Amino acid sequence: MQHGRPRKTFFARLGAMFLDSFDGARYVFSSSQTLKTYLPIFAAFFVIVGIVVGFRPIEWVIFALLARHIISSESLNSSIEETNDAVTTNYDERIKRSKDIASWSVFIHNITGILVLIFFTICRIIDFPWWEYLL
Repeated sequence: MQHGRPRKTFFARLGAMFLDSFDGARYVFSSSQTLKTYLPIFAAFFVIVGIVVGFRPIEWVIFALLARHIISSESLNSSIEETNDAVTTNYDERIKRSKDIASWSVFIHNITGILVLIFFTICRIIDFPWWEYLL
């Protein structure tokens, strides 16, 4: 005999998980300066450069993966910051270090995106088929 609330079905739990995820996405996209400002600028710049120099489909796929990594690392960074802020409002060197490390992850992904954009652009300008060297 069960006590308390009735158990939710698998699909009800799955639906609740999706809704929670979308709540998290909405929060990150509304609160993160990186996702509100820098990612759209970088994405627009990448698309313009890609159209002008004629990126290949593999380059667009790589760009989409990079954008996903930036969004993911920024989401984790925001989660770490929120958790640390909930622990204490006082200054703590360990919390500062935790936030700095999370921020470093976002920075690395952003720099990687910029370097990949530069690499793809140079390869297209000098007509260097980099993808032929992958196999």
